[in-house]
Amino acid sequence: TDRDDPTQYVGTIAQKWQEILPQVVRTASDRDHTLSMDYQAAALISAIITARRVCDHEARIRTLERENARLKKEIETLKTA
Repeated sequence: TDRDDPTQYVGTIAQKWQEILPQVVRTASDRDHTLSMDYQAAALISAIITARRVCDHEARIRTLERENARLKKEIETLKTA
């Protein structure tokens, strides 16, 4: 920006968030229905979504590891047969 303020500001496009996560977008009661973001809610919801994905991935990894171990045993059984 052209401000003398050295503070860095971060923003995002509320319209995009409205498509993805409408819970974090607020609509003003002004004439233009100006949109704004609830950044705290967006951060919290994003963290929850990320945590859920991690848990899902960990469960899938455990399932695949069990399958891999089973298949290794099956291969060893076939080799010795």
